[in-house]
Amino acid sequence: MNERPCWRRNGVWGRERPRCPRLEEVIHCRNCEEYIRPGRELLERLARAHPPPAPAPERPQDEAPRERPPAQLVFRVNGNWLALPGTLILRVSESAVPRPLPHQQHTTLRGLVNVGGRLLVCLSLTDTLGIPRLPPQVDDPARGIFERLVAVEGEGLRFAFRAGEVRGLYRCAETDLQPLEPDETALAAFARGVWSVTVRPQETVRCVLLDPERTLARIRECIA
Repeated sequence: MNERPCWRRNGVWGRERPRCPRLEEVIHCRNCEEYIRPGRELLERLARAHPPPAPAPERPQDEAPRERPPAQLVFRVNGNWLALPGTLILRVSESAVPRPLPHQQHTTLRGLVNVGGRLLVCLSLTDTLGIPRLPPQVDDPARGIFERLVAVEGEGLRFAFRAGEVRGLYRCAETDLQPLEPDETALAAFARGVWSVTVRPQETVRCVLLDPERTLARIRECIA
């Protein structure tokens, strides 16, 4: 059995006589080096056994924090893969047949659709932006391909359009964008660039990122 410490023998917590002569100087065992030393040694052992984590390297003052690229909604219209900023998207819902507008004169307008209880103008993105018509692709539930209705709000506009397929939100950095190829220049007036998107396992496509300001300006002209 370990010998009892001095503060439990003849210190303030002990009953042995004579009393510890150091008490006249330190008044209480808590102020004595013999009482303090074991606690300090315990703390040192714990510090060696569990060292603090290494500090993170300091970021150079001229290095800006990295920001996540903005999210873009990737969808397909007449076989063309396109994207719009996710901040413009109100809702993506099941497709619906638009109700014709009376005295409709614009060929780009298809009518009105109900989106979440709101009646929105439904337009043809193909006719509005001059998107080339590629061979149509029918619904394919096995591959998750369904026609969808995309509701958009921005620059004071609120409208909807039908997409042959909506894949979801993908992040695109400016450094990911590439120039359009010669066969993609039909959308050059509304495009910021093209980037590669993996829409399904082992299926990567070239997606045209639409410029929101120019695209919405064109749509405003068509529905004004």
